[in-house]
Amino acid sequence: MLLQPLLENAYKHGVERSGQPVAIRVEARRDGDTLRIAIHNTGTMRDSQDSGIGLRNCHERLALVYGGRASLDVAPADGGVAAVVSLPYEPS
Repeated sequence: MLLQPLLENAYKHGVERSGQPVAIRVEARRDGDTLRIAIHNTGTMRDSQDSGIGLRNCHERLALVYGGRASLDVAPADGGVAAVVSLPYEPS
């Protein structure tokens, strides 16, 4: 449920607002005791992009489940915009 609003944002703010082709890439990797999930689009970042209800809900969901052990950052990256979620890696 966390990735769905992030993918919607990538589409809404990247694809819909661009007259050019936009690529959306999803990557996940383990980095020691952290799981990092990145959603990158080749669109541009808007000033208000970090204040929408979808991102606010994601921040709240992470805080409820993981406390301060998880984060969500949205920033320009690699010629586009990336939303990067960092979660504690917990082997099953």
